[in-house]
Amino acid sequence: MGKDSLIKSTSKKKKTSSKKDEDNANVEEQKAKTAKKPSTKAKKSTKAAPQKTKAAVKGKAAKPAKAKASKKSKATAKTKTTPKSKTAAAEKAATEKAAAEKAAAEKAAAEKAAAEKAAAEKAATEKAAAEKAAAERAAQEPKASISYAPPPDAAKPTDSTGRPLQIAIGVFAILIFLIIGASYLNKKHYHIKTVNGAIEVWQGNFAPKGTSRLVSLPGQTLDAPAKKVYSREEIYPLVFSYYKDKAITLMEVKGMPDFETVKFYLEQALCYSTTAKEKADVNAKINNIDFMVLMSKADAAMSKRTVASYEAALQHLGQAAKLDLEDFQQEQIKKKAALAQKTLKELKQKEAAAKEAAKKAQKASSAKKKGDTKKADAKPKDVKAESTH
Repeated sequence: MGKDSLIKSTSKKKKTSSKKDEDNANVEEQKAKTAKKPSTKAKKSTKAAPQKTKAAVKGKAAKPAKAKASKKSKATAKTKTTPKSKTAAAEKAATEKAAAEKAAAEKAAAEKAAAEKAAAEKAATEKAAAEKAAAERAAQEPKASISYAPPPDAAKPTDSTGRPLQIAIGVFAILIFLIIGASYLNKKHYHIKTVNGAIEVWQGNFAPKGTSRLVSLPGQTLDAPAKKVYSREEIYPLVFSYYKDKAITLMEVKGMPDFETVKFYLEQALCYSTTAKEKADVNAKINNIDFMVLMSKADAAMSKRTVASYEAALQHLGQAAKLDLEDFQQEQIKKKAALAQKTLKELKQKEAAAKEAAKKAQKASSAKKKGDTKKADAKPKDVKAESTH
């Protein structure tokens, strides 16, 4: 459009300039006519001049005056015709140039539009072909088990309710964290109460507040006033010493001690041990208790002097051998087990001999019974024979 307007403006300028030149030429022509009005003779001479010149061309010489007149008439004719032809040629050239420029602009615009259209069609065709190829490849490839979330859309409107919800969730999480922390700290707190001559140990619950009784230690006293809060390192040694002393006291009683109660106290002491040395000491005492209990059970079984009792005694000795004991204790188990096996073998032999003797006696008694029955059967037959005689 800009190029066409420029061409039109230039053509208009050229038309106006050609009109001005034409007007100027007309003015000069009128001036020439008013200055020199040729007479009728001159006109005739001018009209006849061309004939004479033609005759001169055929071979006759013309006069100088006539030649000058012919030259003047040609000049005047040339002056009359030249401005009009120039303006018409200029207008025609300008019009042709404008038309050519307009046609070139229209052609360029048409070519540009055609090129853009062809490029757009080519891009659309390539895009469709690429999408079709991608769809075919996706259909041929196996589907992956992992799926990725699409990227967030930047144009999505912001949710006005999301921010308060996030704040509420954050506050709730902080409260839960504080409650768990307070519960954990309360669980680590211990308290001591004196009730009816006994010490009661209370432990904090896994909650921000509250306690539960852990253990009662009758007869136990405190050397110093009770504190408000105790730690695990202060309470556990106290309870450990209480149960250990109870077990030792029962073991020192005259006669056969109550091994089950002693073992119970030792197991309770083991639960409250805090060092490796304490655990090893209590485990050794528990093993000794188990050793003594199993050995006493083996002795009691062997005192019955039966095959079944000696078999039970060997089972007790086998359990005792699995304990973590001293070397002399293992040696005692081996000696007693050897004696039990020897005695058990003898008892089995005697029992087998007794069974064999009983079997033989049974056979003899059964044979005797058969003989007696035969004799009894034979006596009536003799009586019948005597009666017939």
